[in-house]
Amino acid sequence: MQITLDLPDELFNRLQLFAHSKGRSVNVLVTEWIENYISNETANVTISPSADTPLPTAEKSSTPHSPQALLVPSNAGMRLIAQLSIFNKGDFNRLRDYISENFAPEALEFASAKARLVEFKAVYKMSGKMRINRVIAVDKHQALVVVEGERGDFYMIQVTVSEDYPHKVLICTFNKGSEE
Repeated sequence: MQITLDLPDELFNRLQLFAHSKGRSVNVLVTEWIENYISNETANVTISPSADTPLPTAEKSSTPHSPQALLVPSNAGMRLIAQLSIFNKGDFNRLRDYISENFAPEALEFASAKARLVEFKAVYKMSGKMRINRVIAVDKHQALVVVEGERGDFYMIQVTVSEDYPHKVLICTFNKGSEE
């Protein structure tokens, strides 16, 4: 199937440069982004056959210089963004489902979905919603970020995903920063 996108020239030029820097074609890059977005959102999207129904959009658009923008090209970064978005909604049933569906079996052997959910609930109760403060390191399959809670505390999150699609989470650590 073929889809035609009508993009502003400036955006298309930036997309071409980015794809080239990653050693990928624009088609491959856009396809990966769409696959990642759909795999992160399918549990909560109902697609209506009506042409009047708009397609789902991201909650927040990120500027090219935002920390979140650095995570978008990364499979691990997209997993982290999806997980953090669900966390921030306080929808722990959905978060449990997300963990169960998107974490590799070996990651769930280390800490079950239920145990991870207990930890996330405790963090949410103590810190509230989280925002990405800065990206420490990111590549296609790993992301290390600092997030800030709405009550001013900081956490380090590390996410490592498998190289093979659907890029299941292999490692997800969530550590509170030291008190100073």
